Parts: sequence; structure tokens; C-alpha cells
Amino acid sequence: MRLPAFLILLLLYGRGTFAQKGSPFTVFGKITAADLGRRNYPEASGAVILSDIGSAEVVGNDQGWFSYKFRRHLVVHLLDPGAFGLGTVELMTYRKDGFQDKLTRLRAATYNLQNGKVVVTPLDRDSRFSEQVEPHVTLRTFTFPALKVGSIIEYEYEMIRDDFHRIEPWYFQGQYPRLWSEFRFSFPVFFNYLIQPQTYIPFLVNRMEHERRYFTVMASPFSKPASLRSEVVQYTWAVKDMPGWKEEPYLTTLENHVAKIECQLTEYREPLPGRQIVKDWPSTAAALLEQADFGAALARPNPWLREVVRRAVAGTDSLARARALYAWIRDSIRCTGVPSLYLSQPLRTTLDERRGNVCDMNLLLTAALRQAGFRADPVILSTRNGGYVSDSLPLLHRYNYVACRLLAEGQSYLLDASRPQLAFGFLPPEAYNGPARLIAPAPDSLLLYPDSLHERSVTDIQVTVGLGGLRAEVQQHPGFYGSLAVREGVAERGMPAVLAEEVARFDARPRLAEGKVVLPTEPEEPVTLRYTLQLPDSDSSRLYVWPLFTERFRQNPFAAASRQYPVELPYTVDKTVLTSFEVPAGYTVESLPRPLTLRLNDRGEGLFEFYIEQEEGIIRVRSRLRLSRAYFLPEEYEGLRRFFSRVAEQHATPIVLKKQ
Repeated sequence: MRLPAFLILLLLYGRGTFAQKGSPFTVFGKITAADLGRRNYPEASGAVILSDIGSAEVVGNDQGWFSYKFRRHLVVHLLDPGAFGLGTVELMTYRKDGFQDKLTRLRAATYNLQNGKVVVTPLDRDSRFSEQVEPHVTLRTFTFPALKVGSIIEYEYEMIRDDFHRIEPWYFQGQYPRLWSEFRFSFPVFFNYLIQPQTYIPFLVNRMEHERRYFTVMASPFSKPASLRSEVVQYTWAVKDMPGWKEEPYLTTLENHVAKIECQLTEYREPLPGRQIVKDWPSTAAALLEQADFGAALARPNPWLREVVRRAVAGTDSLARARALYAWIRDSIRCTGVPSLYLSQPLRTTLDERRGNVCDMNLLLTAALRQAGFRADPVILSTRNGGYVSDSLPLLHRYNYVACRLLAEGQSYLLDASRPQLAFGFLPPEAYNGPARLIAPAPDSLLLYPDSLHERSVTDIQVTVGLGGLRAEVQQHPGFYGSLAVREGVAERGMPAVLAEEVARFDARPRLAEGKVVLPTEPEEPVTLRYTLQLPDSDSSRLYVWPLFTERFRQNPFAAASRQYPVELPYTVDKTVLTSFEVPAGYTVESLPRPLTLRLNDRGEGLFEFYIEQEEGIIRVRSRLRLSRAYFLPEEYEGLRRFFSRVAEQHATPIVLKKQ
């Protein structure tokens, strides 16, 4: 998967930087009657963010080190009751590992227009709440008073955060449009930060400035302060008239595409003792393998695993032994369903209690394979809902999943024991999100892109005339991931429910005469759905039959006229439908769909074929849809939309039978 061209991951020097006037809401409390009466906004929405200005500044603290001061000033115009949720604000503060957050200032007010005058209702202390939601996390909540359609709400706060390694991300875009969004970040040059902008709209302001400042550091609140003068780098970014984000189909996560800035500390510089914070992959992997909550247990003898290996492993074939051990852990231990980069408990506890998170299970699998004499190592990745990761920089906070890489008989296998229906040598489709990383002495990059997943399916439908009318014999042979979904559906909801869902996809209201789902013992083998339907009889003068039945597109899946973000399919597609239709006695064919061949482009990345023939009262149809790519840029969307528009039109053309 290529990163989209419109994700601008380099600093773009803005247009009109010095000509723009900036936000009119830089001072708290300056809301006018004209502001409250305005309705002519560039984008219709339930609310408009009039101004959102934030800053992060690295400062000295009274604990002998540094913190960062985060400020935010937000002004919102509420135009619909559906947006009143913005009137409740939640702020998280953390206290862990010697780091502590302090909310040092907060003020808020609601503004309404009454008889042409601005009425201000400030936030009172009774509207503030604090709750300990986790041992190290406090949730602070406040709710604006006097909300009504047309209200403007405004708040500003200041937070001191001791952990200045990763600055809180700043989002220039959200659910509602923003007329102005601005963020400033300043830090002394004895720290170095990786700045990661992401936006498809160029910054209106993109400025870097230098100045010299004094930094005051105290060993304790009562000690004598020490001052240090240093050059300071200050960045300023701003956007104007940023549209609200759009939920679009076939998108992994908005987090990959929403306009934002992230800042990560990478190193200490002179006059501080030099220290690399974001290291290279070999040193990061080595550190992970020594961590108690990740890889330390893999280096231990783990004699308690010997009995597990003895019971699980059968046969002398190397690969058969690995398969048996994988299946035992997958089927004997229940996954809590929580993806995580780190262990939630010791590996022995996972085995004894027969439960654990994804990391617990796959590191236990890694340890068990090593105990059996195999070469196995952890693999870390970010799933599709976790967002993209950088292949070159080990920014571990972006990773949320652990799998296992096995080497056996000269082959490499990727394993995930956390899904009960998953086969040996397969990862779930959400794991295919770009670069993954082997955590080993040689931490190789593993490229897991959806383009490498090829999902082939075949559906065979035979419609015949019987004593009770038309009967449809259906056989569906989904690909591996389609089969995985069927297996999981049968396990969770039962076979009758899965068959009923398939029958419900028919245009007519057929009766399920009989049906079953054939589930091979080996999970890597595709499943087969077989069922017989009794189609409703008709004495109409004309019969309309859509030859692909359940497998047709009822509408273009890419019907939107334009698209902001790329199209991200879970895998490539190769779908064939074969239909045989017996013309009922007393009817003749009035019209048939025409054969059609379509190509997405000259590179052969998409193909649609539709063949139809009639012979001795039987109509036969063969339809094939193939996409050899799973990822399409926004500038390729129009071609994809036109292609599927023609496919949907062809699918919507029925066979017409006329009663004699």
C-alpha cells in the first residue's frame, strides 16, 4: 500500500502566510451579537468551530527537569440540537511512573442573543466533575449551561504535562468544519523533535522561528532555581475553512487521513548529555526482548511448557508438529479480544487460566514453538483501525498487535493463535496494514499489504422448473477470508442463522427448502454453502429475472460524486458467478442482457466480464469481477466510480420472459 499522495508528510510552506489576518477570537470573552447572528457558513453543519487555537511549550519544572505546557482556546457555534454533545467536555489527566498532569487553569462560558444583546452565562463550579476511571487516570468533565440553538460556547484551559516525550496530537480537522485552527509548538534546541504533519489541504500558515529564552528548573518547589539560556525553535501551523471529516465507505480509519500534527521527542543534545530517545530498530528490538511485559520470558528455559509441547505435538514431521502446537494453543486458550503490544500477565498465567489478550496468546505460542525446537519470533504491527506506521522509525506507541513468525522446513509462516477459526499460516485481514516488524536480533521489515491478499470466490446457481414451481440450487464457494467469516458466523450465531442471512439477500421472498454449511476440518480449506430455495410462483404475463440473484450489485458501491480519501479494500477480488436458468413452460424469452466486457484501466487492474447464451430452453450466464488492487488514490476514484456504475447497470438488467 502506498501512502496517499495527498497526505503531505513534509512541511509545506503556506500560501498567503503574511496576508492572512488569523482568528478574530484570540481573546477570551470577545463574542459579539454579529457572531451569534451569523448563519452563512461555507459548509452546512450542526455546529461550526469558529476558532481552535492551541499551543505546546516545553518549560522547566520544579522537579529538576522539564515538562510541557499545553493551552487550548476553543469557540463553537451550535446550530442544531444534534450538536449539543459538544457542550460536554472531557479532559483526561494521567499520573504514572513519576509523571503527573496538572490542570492549572480552566474557564468557560455560554453566549446567547436575547433582545439583540449578548447574554453571558459562565461555567460554575457545580458543573465540573472529576472521576477516577483507572488507577492512573482521572476524567475531568464539565457541561456548559444555558445551551440552545444559536448558542456560542467558549472555553480555554492550561495543562502542565510532565511527560514531554510525546506531545498531545493536534487535530486541525474533526466532525464539524473549522473556520480557523492553529497550533504552535516551541522547544529548546537541546531537545530534538520529530514533527509529523498530515494534511491534504496545504497549511495557510507554516512558519518556523528562532529566539533565545531562559529556562528555570528547580529541584523541588522550595529549592533555589537554576536558569539556562537556550535557543528556542517555535513552529506555527494554521488552516482556514477546514471541512469536517467525512465517513466514507471502504476506509480503514480516519486517523490515517485526518489533518493533524504529531510531535515526538527523538534525542537530547548539548549541553545535556547526549541521548537517543527514538532509537534504531536493532536497539529497539533488543530492548523489547528484555522487557518483562514483552520478550523477557522468551529467553527463559520455561520448563513448565514441556508438558504442553509433549501433549500437543504429534508425529515426526517438523511442520506437522508446529501445526499441532499452534492448533492446541488456538483451541485451548480463550482470547479476551483485546489487541495490545504488551503482556497483560505472565505467560504461565495465560496457560494456567486458559485466557489472555492477543499479545499473551501469541507470545505464549512463540515460547512454546521455541520449546519444541523451532525458530520462532514475535512480530509487531498496527492493525487497520490503528493507523499507518513508519517503516523506518520505531515509534512503538503506534503499534497495537503482536503475531508470531515461524521458520520451518525452509519456509516462513505468520501465525496468530488468537482467532479460534483462523488457519495455520494466516493472519486476520485487519493485520494487513503496511509495514510490520520482526522483533529479533535481525529485526527485518515485513510488508503486509492488502494487495497481497487474493480472495477468489465462485457461486453456482441452477434454477429449474419442478412440481412446485421454480427451484434454485445454490452452491457458494467463498475464498479464505469469506470462509473465515462463515466459520465465525456459524460458531457465534449457528448454521440456521447464517443460511437465513444468505436467503434474505434474494430479491424475491423464497422459502428455504433445505440447506447446510460444509465446514472442512482443516480451517485453511474453504467452506461450501449449499441450499435449495423454492421461489414464489407467478402468473404474471411477464417474469423479470435478475440472473446473478444474490450476487448482483443493487447499486454502485461508489455512488458518491467525489471522495476526499483513498479507497481501501480489505483484499483483491476475483468473483465468478455461474447461473443456469430453465425457462418455465408457457414462457418465451422477450429480452436478455447483452454481453459486456469492461476494463478499469489499461494496466489490467480491473476486469468485468458478462457472458449470456440461450440454448434449448436453458439460459446460461457467466459473470466475473476482478480487481487486482485493493488500494486506490482519490485521484483514481472517478475511474473506479464509472467502472462500477457500468457493472451495477449490467447487474440491474433483467432477463424478461413473456407468457405465451
